[in-house]
Amino acid sequence: MIQRVLKADKSRDLSTAELSDLVNCSSVPALHSLGIDTEFILSSYPHTLSTSAVFQQAQSIVCSLAVISDAADRSIALMS
Repeated sequence: MIQRVLKADKSRDLSTAELSDLVNCSSVPALHSLGIDTEFILSSYPHTLSTSAVFQQAQSIVCSLAVISDAADRSIALMS
């Protein structure tokens, strides 16, 4: 299981971060619940991800997710 966590450091340049730095032990179960194989996180270099079929499938799943604001949804519910 992945144990590395990127600390909240606003001065850190994300372009130099490893993919595994951006995923923590809480991320893995969430990705698995979406049916995403997380093996590519530790077994691939960022520059090779675009050619990885596993990554491309994961990217397709993530890009299809709708982003919602729970706070906005609650506010609308309270107003109606």
